[in-house]
Amino acid sequence: MVIFFDIGSTLIDGKTSPVSHLVKELQLPESAKSTINDFLFSTQIEQPKEVVKFLHQRFNVANDLASPLVTDLWEAQFRDAIAIPGAIETIKRFEAIEITIGYISNIWLPFYMGFKREFPDKSLKHQSFLSFRMGVSKPDTAIYQSALNAVNESPENAIMVGDTYTNDIAPAMAIGMKTVWILHRPEREKNDIVRILNHKAPKPHLTLAHIGELQPKQISIES
Repeated sequence: MVIFFDIGSTLIDGKTSPVSHLVKELQLPESAKSTINDFLFSTQIEQPKEVVKFLHQRFNVANDLASPLVTDLWEAQFRDAIAIPGAIETIKRFEAIEITIGYISNIWLPFYMGFKREFPDKSLKHQSFLSFRMGVSKPDTAIYQSALNAVNESPENAIMVGDTYTNDIAPAMAIGMKTVWILHRPEREKNDIVRILNHKAPKPHLTLAHIGELQPKQISIES
C-alpha cells in the first residue's frame, strides 16, 4: 500500500497564487494564465531571472518591470509557505504504521523550498514526484503512473490525498487509485461539488474537511 499527498493547499498554504499574481500585476490577459501555469509548474526553473526571460520572450514584458516583481514573488513563495495545521501530525501517523508515503504535486521551486523548510525530515524521507522536475503536471495521469512505477505499486493499492477534484481526485480515480478529497476550500470546488451531487462526476472514496482528520484506519476504504 502507498499513500500519496498533494503538497500545495493540502500540506502547506501560501498567501499568493503565483500565476494569478503575475497576470494581475503585469496586466496580462486572463488567457495568459494557462501558458504561465505550464511554464512555472512544468519547467525546471532555478532562478527568478529565468521567469523574467520567459515573460519578456512570451509576452514582451519589459525586464525592468518583471525583474523586481518576480524576485519579490519568488522570495514570498518561500517565506509565506506554512504547514497547514494537522498536516505534519497526519504524516507522522502514517509513518508510524510504516506505510509507503510519497508526494505528487504541481509545484515550482520556491514553494517547494518552503515545503522543505516546514517539513524538513518528511520532505527528504519520502519520494517526491514534482511537476517542475518531471516536466508534466496534474491532471495528466502520466505523473501518477510514473509515481506508481517508481514505488512498484499498482493503482488499486494506492491512495491519492489532495484538495482539488480536477487535479488530484479525478485523474487518480481514472487510473484506479483510491482517493481522499480534503475539502477545506469548498468555495473553490463548488462546480465539482455540484457535478458530483448531480451524478455527473464520480465521488471520491472519502471526503474530509481537514487534513488533520485523516487516520490510518481510513486507508483501506473499499470502492
